[in-house]
Amino acid sequence: MLKEYYEKFYVKASRSYRKLAVENRISEVRQWKKNVENNWQDVRIIIDSFKPNMEIHSGSSIPVRAIVWLGALRPEDVKIQMVVGDIDGETVFKSGKSFDMAYEGKMGDAHIYKGEIKCFRSGRHDFAVMVIPHNENIPHMSMPFFIKWNDN
Repeated sequence: MLKEYYEKFYVKASRSYRKLAVENRISEVRQWKKNVENNWQDVRIIIDSFKPNMEIHSGSSIPVRAIVWLGALRPEDVKIQMVVGDIDGETVFKSGKSFDMAYEGKMGDAHIYKGEIKCFRSGRHDFAVMVIPHNENIPHMSMPFFIKWNDN
């Protein structure tokens, strides 16, 4: 288990750092992170789809569309994900999975993303949409306090 963790995280991070150092891109990543930190307060997201208040059968799918305001950030600076999971009476996810949403285009100052929830098992479920920072040069993105959930 320790070896798997080492190979999955430390080896990958080490390779990524060496690649960035060789290509002199470390300052570019540092500037990207500072840009995200300075503009994160402008990020906002709403779900532009209804949440069905009815029985959905296993094997069905539900289209989801999100409207995202990024302020000075670009679509490539973030990742938009749906989180789908089991809920209890408090609508808190007991367990869940995240799925990337696809960029659809721009609408005024906002960006449109779409996805589809596949209903793969029975029970009470819910979903939410979140925005997280993303940079292809960083293998394991971890920026605590930089997650935005949908407003509605």
